[in-house]
Amino acid sequence: MAGPMVNDSGAIVGSLMIIEVQDFARAQAFVENDPFRRAGVYGSVDIDQFRMTFTAPPQTAPDLGSAPQSAAERLDAVRKK
Repeated sequence: MAGPMVNDSGAIVGSLMIIEVQDFARAQAFVENDPFRRAGVYGSVDIDQFRMTFTAPPQTAPDLGSAPQSAAERLDAVRKK
């Protein structure tokens, strides 16, 4: 999982990557081989451990039947489910 970090104005202020590796050395090797890192795009890189303590249950889009035309109709259809 990866993507940009943005400030309140929407400007990109960094990047976040969540990777699963067995140890710190493998995380470091992953970072060192990242194409953006090798190209000097990142000014600095921090490697921290992450312990997942909560996961959201899988979600699927509601079945809306025939596609309503407006946002209000879509919202109404979801509320009726």
